[in-house]
Amino acid sequence: MKYFWVRHKETGEVTIARYTEGRGVWHHFGRELEEIGLIGYTILGAIEHLVADERPRHGHARKAVTGVLTLSDKQLNVGGTTTATVSFKDKAGESVILPEGNKPAWAVDQVALLDMTVADDGLSAELTAKGVGLATITVTAEGDPTPGVDTITVTGTIDIVDEASSGELTFS
Repeated sequence: MKYFWVRHKETGEVTIARYTEGRGVWHHFGRELEEIGLIGYTILGAIEHLVADERPRHGHARKAVTGVLTLSDKQLNVGGTTTATVSFKDKAGESVILPEGNKPAWAVDQVALLDMTVADDGLSAELTAKGVGLATITVTAEGDPTPGVDTITVTGTIDIVDEASSGELTFS
């Protein structure tokens, strides 16, 4: 086995890859990259001496694979406000912070029913009801640094009612 410094062609990140002689296979932190060569990487040079304990650990952030949209209220009166938050988890169910620059995008399908003000970080939104009906909120985010590879979409629905539209009737 030989180790090489490599640079990712798109991100410019410099890291280490391993070449297994005889098999003609490159590995990058345990993943097989390509038989004979590196996909997306440029070889910068060989590393003459690398002791196993001195190898750098995987430096990439964990990848988000699922999202959770939490609505403070699933039913809202016209004129009322509520908050929605989105969070992301990895395969093990642990919370993950999205990679730098991957701000979630928010949308509402019924703009006539619901106003939405998204926080600067994209992780929450204040919702204000302005009409009666059902409105669906959709949040889309990239789970890793490569756009379009691990796109995560979560949705939630709010039932907007008129205050006077519900009541309770009792007989004595």
